[in-house]
Amino acid sequence: MNENRIVWLDGMKGMACLAVMWHHFILSFLPLFYSDFISVKSISNTLEHELQQSPWLFWVNGNFMVMLFLFITGIVMVRKIVGMNDGNRLPKVMIKRYMSLMLPLAVMTVTVFVFIKFNWLKNNAASVISGSSWLENCCPGEMNFLQMVYGIIAETWFGAFRMTGALWMMSTLFKGSYLVILLGILAWKIQPGKVMTICIVLAGIMVLLSPYYAPMCLGAAFYICYKNYGWLFGHKYIGVAALAAGCFFGGYPSGVKPDNIYKILWFLPEYIDAIPFWHIVGATLAIYGVANLLRVQRILSKKPIVFLGKISYAVYLWHPFFISTVASYTYIFLNGIGVDEYVNVSMTFVVLNIAVIVFTHFFSKYIEGKIVPVIMDKVLWFFEV
Repeated sequence: MNENRIVWLDGMKGMACLAVMWHHFILSFLPLFYSDFISVKSISNTLEHELQQSPWLFWVNGNFMVMLFLFITGIVMVRKIVGMNDGNRLPKVMIKRYMSLMLPLAVMTVTVFVFIKFNWLKNNAASVISGSSWLENCCPGEMNFLQMVYGIIAETWFGAFRMTGALWMMSTLFKGSYLVILLGILAWKIQPGKVMTICIVLAGIMVLLSPYYAPMCLGAAFYICYKNYGWLFGHKYIGVAALAAGCFFGGYPSGVKPDNIYKILWFLPEYIDAIPFWHIVGATLAIYGVANLLRVQRILSKKPIVFLGKISYAVYLWHPFFISTVASYTYIFLNGIGVDEYVNVSMTFVVLNIAVIVFTHFFSKYIEGKIVPVIMDKVLWFFEV
């Protein structure tokens, strides 16, 4: 494999990020899909309750999609480091990684802070209607200026993101990136097989200690395998089987203890959290499956899908804000004029997707694509990196 960008990964990352937004939308307006978020709704005779444990809902299982996103991040980061093979450029890469994550988040955080201060967020009011405790807690009711600044600069990356619980992954994404950079450095000096072994062993340790770092380690192992052991790829039927199995494991329900076909996966010891474990297995198999299927790769490499990959970070950052504003306002308005619940949810879903995709396109193009690089260049010049 050459050192060029793996385009289909961009498409897969974009689809995963969009699915995370759909997952959070479901938690907000169809909470019975996940019983942990039931508030005022009745469980009986509801479509949501009937579909709680369906394997077919893997595509809106947010935890599975997060694992896919982190796995792909591991691939992308280690590819960059392995291709660099130059220690002198590492400080620049590490500073740029922090800045590229932090600066767009700062813009979003300041915006949310302003909306909190003027009481313009409507997630609490919408949650009263939908019965979703997740929506109620999507954004905080209070935040002072110092908390906002500290959250942007430090707390988000080393603790928990204060502004919205939907972005809990930021700390993992940040620290995991540097972990993968270290793994990439090993590939400069150590044989590929040994580096893969280190990555896989580290992933196993992380499954026990902090499972959301495991897919990033496995992503690093996957890229090294993809680059050096081409004979493991290009097998159509194995790819189909792996992708199907990945989707099945990815459908392992996150909000309820399964009592359907997923009962066969109850054999794990208590010290292993079943939900992230099976979703890590699912992400690994799904990506390996796609890596064997040229037709699927071509679909994921289509311009509209790759476009979603380019705006994926912006979508991830901004979708909780849009759920708390555009979607919540729409949902409240349609409910107020007596629109049927499922019609209301459907219309709100369409409005949310259009608003997020249009906004994040311009945000990605002008903020991430133009303003952020200028600021990063100034910072790098200041530190003479």
